Amino acid sequence: METAEKVASFCERNDLLQAGQTLIIACSGGPDSMTLLHLMATLRQRWNLTLVAAYVHHGLRAAADKELVFVEAQAKKFGARFCSTRVDVAALAKERGVSTEAAGRVARYAFFADCLQRFGAGAVAVGHHADDQAETVLLHLLRGGGTGGVAGMRPKNGSVIRPLLCLTRDEIRTYIRDRGLPYCIDESNEDRRYTRNRIRLDLLPLLKACNPSVAAGLNRFAEISRAEDEYLAGETEDLFARLVRRENGEYYVRREALQRLHPALGRRLIRRLGAAVKGSGEDISFDFVERVRDLWAKENGKEIRLKTLTVSVADDEIRFAGPVKRKKKKAVPTSAEVIVQGTGEYALGSLNLCVRPVPDGNYALQKNEFFLAPEYVNKPLSLRYRRGGERIYLKNGHHKSLKKYFNEKKVPAAHRGEIPLLCDGDAVLFVFGRSADIDLAGCSAGAAVCTFREGHTNA
Repeated sequence: METAEKVASFCERNDLLQAGQTLIIACSGGPDSMTLLHLMATLRQRWNLTLVAAYVHHGLRAAADKELVFVEAQAKKFGARFCSTRVDVAALAKERGVSTEAAGRVARYAFFADCLQRFGAGAVAVGHHADDQAETVLLHLLRGGGTGGVAGMRPKNGSVIRPLLCLTRDEIRTYIRDRGLPYCIDESNEDRRYTRNRIRLDLLPLLKACNPSVAAGLNRFAEISRAEDEYLAGETEDLFARLVRRENGEYYVRREALQRLHPALGRRLIRRLGAAVKGSGEDISFDFVERVRDLWAKENGKEIRLKTLTVSVADDEIRFAGPVKRKKKKAVPTSAEVIVQGTGEYALGSLNLCVRPVPDGNYALQKNEFFLAPEYVNKPLSLRYRRGGERIYLKNGHHKSLKKYFNEKKVPAAHRGEIPLLCDGDAVLFVFGRSADIDLAGCSAGAAVCTFREGHTNA
C-alpha cells in the first residue's frame, strides 16, 4: 500500500481528521515532521483541510534560528499558513524544577493550545511514529509503569492526533528519500544524556538484533495494553460509583470492600480516589498505593500522606482527604516537669493545677476536675508531658499504653506531646481534658480534688 493511502486509512480507522477542519501541524523541520507536513498536504483535498505549520524555538540551540526560517519557507511551499513562538526552555525548566525535555514539552503543547484557539483549529497533528511508540513503551517498562503507561501514545488524545503511528522510522526515511524532501538535523537527538535517546540509539538496536520486528511487537503490546487499560478504567468508574461515598469534599471507602477487591482493581480504585482529591493521579506512586492497600488492617487513626493528599483509617472506612492543615506549633517544653506534693497551686507552662481538700458534702466534679485518692495526696507526683512508655489504668480494672489510648480517642499525633499529664512514675493519673474513664478515686476522707485550668490560677 502506498504510504499516503496507508496513513489515510489509519486516519479514517481512528477518526483523526474531520472534513473542512483547520489542522495545526507541529513542525520542527526534522524528517518526521516534514513527512507529516507533506502527507497532510497530499491528503488535504480528501478532507478539505486548512493547514497551519507551527514551530517552537526552545532557545537552546543556535541552529534553531535557521530551522525557523526553513520551516516557514516549507510551509509556504506546501500552501500552509505559518506561526511560531520562542520560549526560554532552560529558564522554564529551572523555574519548574524539571528537565529541559519536560519543560520543552510543556512549552510546545501550551503553544499548540494557543494555536488551536487563534486559528479555530480542530486538532494538532504531531509526528510520532511506530518507533517512537516502541521507545515510549520501553521507557515506561523501565520506569515500572502500569498498563496505562505501556499503552503508549494514543492515535488521538483530546485535540492531539498522531497520523504517523502506522509508519516506522525506516518507512519515513524511504518516503523522504524517494520524494527528495529537505529536512533539518537536530544534533540534540544524538545526545545520550537523554534517556529516550539512549533507548533509541543503544537499546532498540540490541533488541532488533534479537528480533528485527521488535518495534512492531511493542506496538502490538501497546495496542493490547491500551484496550485492557480502557476496560479496567471503566470497571474502576463503576466501583467508584458503587463503593465510594463523598462527604464535605472527602471520600470514604469501607475497609472490607477495599480488602475484597482484586489487586488490579484495588490499586486503580485507590488511584481514582487520590485523583478525586488531588485533581489528577500524578505523583501517586506504586509504593504509596501499596501502603494504602495495607491500611485496611491498621488501627484507627493511622494515616499516610502526600503533599496534597492524606489517606487515613476512620473506624471501618478508609478516608481520602486533602493535606492536613497544621496549626503553627507552640513551643512546648516537653522535658519540663513540676513536682506535685500536697495541696497548693502548681504551674506547667500556661496551665495551672490546683490541689485542695475535698469540700464538705457531696462534691460534683466540674470539667477537668478529678479526685485524688488519699494515698496520693502527699506523695510526690509528676506534672509533665508525654515521654513514651506511660500506662493508663482504667475503671474496668484493665490498663493500656497511653499511645493506644490516644489512638482510640483519635488524638492527632502532632498534638499528643502538648497535652499535660499528672503521673505517678509511668502510671498516668489524669490526662488534661480526656480522663473520664481513668480509674480515679472517689470523694473519701483524706482525698483531694484537683482542678486544671489554662491561663490562670484557681483558688
